[in-house]
Formats: sequence, C-alpha cells, structure tokens
Amino acid sequence: MSSGRLLPADSARSDVCSITNSRATASVLPISKDNTSSASHSFRKYRSAFCVERRRVILCTSLIVLVLGFLLYGLYSINHHDEKCRPYQKSAEKSIKLVLVRHAQSENNKHWYRTLFFAKRDPMITKEGWTQSLNAHNALEHDGIAADMVMSSRLMRAMETASLVFGGTVLVAPHISELGAGCLLSPGSCPLSIENQRAALAGAGFNISQNFDWSRLDEKEDALTPSWPKFVSWLWSLPEVRRLVHARGENTTIAIVSHGNFLQFNAIGCGWGHPHNTEAYSARLAVPEPNATPLSGLRDVSVLYGGSPKDLRR
Repeated sequence: MSSGRLLPADSARSDVCSITNSRATASVLPISKDNTSSASHSFRKYRSAFCVERRRVILCTSLIVLVLGFLLYGLYSINHHDEKCRPYQKSAEKSIKLVLVRHAQSENNKHWYRTLFFAKRDPMITKEGWTQSLNAHNALEHDGIAADMVMSSRLMRAMETASLVFGGTVLVAPHISELGAGCLLSPGSCPLSIENQRAALAGAGFNISQNFDWSRLDEKEDALTPSWPKFVSWLWSLPEVRRLVHARGENTTIAIVSHGNFLQFNAIGCGWGHPHNTEAYSARLAVPEPNATPLSGLRDVSVLYGGSPKDLRR
C-alpha cells in the first residue's frame, strides 16, 4: 500500500534500527579522561592482584612438592634401614680389616639447596673436597694405614675420594652407593653412565686406565637399592679377594669409600651417627667358611680419622 502508515513489521524494524543507531552513536562518543584513568587503574589493580595470587600459588605448590619429596624420601629411608642394627660378629671368628670412608665434599654438599630433586646428578667433589681428600691421605699415611685393595661406590664423588686418599686402582663396586628414591627425587644418588663418568673424570685430571676399574660392575644392576649384605656377598665372590686373604690372612686391609647415609644406616651399625666428609672408620669383617653364607655384621668399629665436620649432608 502506498500510504505513509507503518505496518507492525515495519514498526519493529524501525525500533531495532533506532536501538542500533543509538548504540552506534554511543560507541563513537569521546571517552573522557576520567573514564580512561579509572579503567587503567582497575586494570592495574586486577593485574597486581592476579600476579600476587599467581606467586602465592607457585610458592604453595613448591612447598607442597618439597614436603611430599621429604616424606617420600623418609618413607624410602625407613624401608631401607632395616639392616642398621645387625648384631656384631663374635671376636673368635677369623676376620679382615676394613677401612670405611665417607667421600669428600661434593658439589651438592657445597650448596645447602642442592638436596633431593634440586641436587645435581652424580656430582663430583669440589676444590675443598680435593683438599679434604689430601688431608685424609696424609693423616692415614701418618698413622701407617694402607690398603691392599681399594673399592668405591658407583658414584663419582666416592671414586675420586678413593683415588686421592688411597691411590692405586680403585675397583668400582655395586651395592654401596648412597641411599636414594630414584633419579627424579634423588638425582645425587643416581650415577651417570660409565662412558660419561670416564669423560668427566678424565676432565678432572685422573688417569682413567690406571685409576679406575669398572670391569666387575654390571651397569644393568640397580644402583639405587644399596645393600651392605649384598655387597659383602659380592666381595667374597671375587677370586682376587680370596687370594689376597689366603696370602695375607688377618692382616688383609680393604678400603671402601661410600656415603654418609649408607655408612650410618647400612654398614657401620647403631649409634655411630652421620659421618663427616672423609671421616674414616676401622672395622673387622668375618671371613666366611667355605660354602657358608657370609656374615655382614662388623665388630671392633672405631674412628681412624675425624674428617671435615662442615658438611653433614649427602
């Protein structure tokens, strides 16, 4: 129809257009400085609150993870300390002498925060650790302490210490590495591959072919479940040990360089506390009868050298 009267549908379209136009008009209106300042202030306030909250979340999460890590390590340690109170041997048994030594200061020992999953994997000893090792060498040599055979754990800090303190060729042994809860939670207890260890030790100035012997080590063996009884059984399975004892009898001395927690809880026995870096103990180990199960308990334990009291960590 040609009249100027609007139909209902036209009226609806007119209302929508008027609303749209009013919004468009409002959108192009100039924003006052007060409105801009208020919006900017609100944004900064929101961003500041968000950042503070994010920091709190990160901090709380880190603390929870750290506490859980310590709890897991504690549970692991409890489960692996069932051997710490083994009875000592009888004095009448034929025995050999062991010199048990904790490694020198490692890179993880030097820094308080390098523990559990913050630790460096298979760290080497520090410059201070070299000095500690040489001091231990001089002290033991002064007291006439020498070893017929030298062994160390699978970890480099123990291998370095054994070479510096006792000299000769260090036989890398299984079952005497530090207690740990796997490479994720305890990287300091997790050894590098033999190939990588060779490269690192050569870079530190050691003569690999003369200073270390990995030939008795099965690299597939689980180095993260140390056990003193298993080590003792392995020790007496070596033909060269049997020959040595046959030749020297009870004058045989074997040096073993290991780790603080392992020595305290698995090897030495109750009541001796945590060894200092390069602290050395003397102990007697029974010589097993043919075809008999070796006894792993030690007797006549005493301190030979007090070591360095600075670092009580692993």
